[in-house]
Amino acid sequence: MYLQGEYQHVSSGLDGSGLGATTNGVGVSSTPNQVWVTVGMRHRF
Repeated sequence: MYLQGEYQHVSSGLDGSGLGATTNGVGVSSTPNQVWVTVGMRHRF
């Protein structure tokens, strides 16, 4: 099993610059914060 996560905060996202937190494969957040978590299980035969 594995647990993977990421948290991002963009400090200049509230000044009207249009910047938002972004993570590869997840997209751009409409707020200055973004959190994502992945949980999975790997099995080999």
